Amino acid sequence: MFAKHRTTLGALHLVLGLMNIIAAVTVALVLGGVIAVADDPIAGEVLGIVMLVAAVILGLASLPALIAGFGLLSNAPWARAAAIVASFLNLASVPYGTGVSIYTLYVVFSNND
Repeated sequence: MFAKHRTTLGALHLVLGLMNIIAAVTVALVLGGVIAVADDPIAGEVLGIVMLVAAVILGLASLPALIAGFGLLSNAPWARAAAIVASFLNLASVPYGTGVSIYTLYVVFSNND
């Protein structure tokens, strides 16, 4: 069953990773705009730190899904393990991460291989 769904899983993990990257860029742009119009320099510094931390965390959160997606699409031998790790990390990412994670775990752990 895993071989039949490998391409779909790879594409879904790539899309999920790209969505996290888009979220990181959006957070950086929105908070950057707020910093630009903030009159208080201390508020600007605090928001700058918050923007940097949030963008880095969201960017790093996209890496497991991107790695799993590329591995699945290239038929890498380690792709199954990477997909399991990425799925567990994305379970709390409601709604899309949860859906992709449940689908991935169902396909990977099914006995119809």
